[in-house]
Amino acid sequence: MNKKCPLAAQEVCTDFPDRPLQHSLAKRFFAGISRTKLLGFLHEPSFMKRLNEHYDEFESLDGKLLLLGICAVSTKENYCLNPQLWERGIKWAQHALCLLMTSLDKVTTERLMTIALLYEHELRVGNYGACFLLSSLSTRYTQALQLNFEQNVERDQTFTAVDRENRRRLMWCCYINESIMASGVEQIQMITARSIHIQLPMSDDYFMLKKDCVTEKLVSEGSLGSSNHLNGPREYIDHRALLVKIVYLREKVLSYVKRFDKDAEIWNSSSEFSMILHELSDWEKSLPEAFLLNETVIYIQRGKGLLHALLHIHLLYHLCYCDLYRIILPGLSYAMKQQTESIQRSAPTTFLEECQDSCFAHACELSSILKIAVDHKSFGAMDDPADMIAAHEASRVEILYMYAAINRISEEVYQNIPNMLKDNLQYLEDLSEMFPSTNRCLTRTRELVNNFSQESNSTNPGSIESTLHPLANFRIIREQVSHPIGQVQEDSAQKDVQDPATIFNEFPSLFEAFAPYSLESLLPTQ
Repeated sequence: MNKKCPLAAQEVCTDFPDRPLQHSLAKRFFAGISRTKLLGFLHEPSFMKRLNEHYDEFESLDGKLLLLGICAVSTKENYCLNPQLWERGIKWAQHALCLLMTSLDKVTTERLMTIALLYEHELRVGNYGACFLLSSLSTRYTQALQLNFEQNVERDQTFTAVDRENRRRLMWCCYINESIMASGVEQIQMITARSIHIQLPMSDDYFMLKKDCVTEKLVSEGSLGSSNHLNGPREYIDHRALLVKIVYLREKVLSYVKRFDKDAEIWNSSSEFSMILHELSDWEKSLPEAFLLNETVIYIQRGKGLLHALLHIHLLYHLCYCDLYRIILPGLSYAMKQQTESIQRSAPTTFLEECQDSCFAHACELSSILKIAVDHKSFGAMDDPADMIAAHEASRVEILYMYAAINRISEEVYQNIPNMLKDNLQYLEDLSEMFPSTNRCLTRTRELVNNFSQESNSTNPGSIESTLHPLANFRIIREQVSHPIGQVQEDSAQKDVQDPATIFNEFPSLFEAFAPYSLESLLPTQ
């Protein structure tokens, strides 16, 4: 337990936390973070039994990695509660990453679990360069392990019901991370929903009792299941399956808004724009009663420790509309200005106004959910720093709508907008205390609200990042990457379109961003 990583820089590697702290952090992980996204891929009773009765299993390298990953990410719930433990967790994550890099050729599910945990850790501390590379590494692991295929129960008896669900949840976890990282840019997305041929996650009620059941696969002929709901009794599913579906829909939305100019007359019912709206509506209609957003369900899910899970899927749902309507609401789009202006000129006025009103309504719903999160923050309602984007987008839409609908907005709505903006900022202020990495979003949103003006986009219009939200992970990564010495900046006489090869020129500096030690010794000599 006291071995140091041979490749680590001085004071980067640390010893394992002691056993009482391991138990405490493992319990914290299962009570909180494991319920976020698809991080609940570990079977809690089995893992805690190993930790209590078969501790020697954690003497192996895979066991050490997994335990370090759990301990590290469990320190990232709230910076204010214990800053010292937060910093210790960073050292544990660096230690785990260091150990992982010494034997990358060994591929196991436990190592992939560690990578997924490290991804979440780095996301919570704001190391987006690390997340970008860890998500690609996890993709290769899923391919090597063939997690995107169901195990044949009859032919392979080595996998139990728990093992099969472990693999499913792990696969969907990696898919969600990759989808969010790519933000709809096909060029950098390594996992597609079409390549995943496994059923959606089952509910914890079945998983914890080691029962097997059948839900459904995600995609049917390019769309969500035609039945508009998961097959089988509703108790088979929980927030995890719903989360996978809404992430998939948001991926479709983000991909569409980068190529919407190919969709002729988007106001027609046969357009892709209309079909996406139909799928979003179907997702909402198919929600089980236990995940409808009302006061009773809020308190029920709060009692189960699932309030954040409930709010998170609804935030993503309303964000889908804000993302889709960015091509309709003037000033909301980050790219393709000429194409959005063309829609403003050619689309029927009633269509434009209805879309703008709908976009504003969904932004108001975002603000309402964020206020619920603030009111219930002591019950884990603000567990994911990535939800910061909801506050930023809600603020942008609410401000821009005031200008777009100035001739038809009611006095009551006009007077209520400052209150919603205040709620959005309050959410971000509370979130930044828990996760310092969200300060960037707080600063941008505060400036936006204070200035009450539209943001300008100064990036190269031909580059990938010009199509992305200013706070998108990949765009932040590109801003953090240092340009090689002597690189000549493009002037107006040069082409706007960036050579795709140059995107990867600075990747060594990205490695330095996420690795706590130099990788020079690991790279082949030229």
